[in-house]
Amino acid sequence: MNEPSPSPSEELLALSNPKVIAIGLAAGGRLDRVEESSGGRLVFHLAGLPADFLTQLTNDQIQVSARAVVTSMESILSMIAERRRR
Repeated sequence: MNEPSPSPSEELLALSNPKVIAIGLAAGGRLDRVEESSGGRLVFHLAGLPADFLTQLTNDQIQVSARAVVTSMESILSMIAERRRR
């Protein structure tokens, strides 16, 4: 993905749970980059989400389209599978 990097004031959210990543993308987050952690897990850095996104998600305050979540999940799982093949 060749999306612009976030501005210096925009916070990045580092996530490794595919379900949470899919919801973040469906809620308007943008994928900034994907890195592999020292433990081998993929960490997705999302921009464009509120700083309290995880709190809002935990408190059931995020509403997104089910179709958008499914589409985002397909993309995330495809990226994970591609990285595993390398």
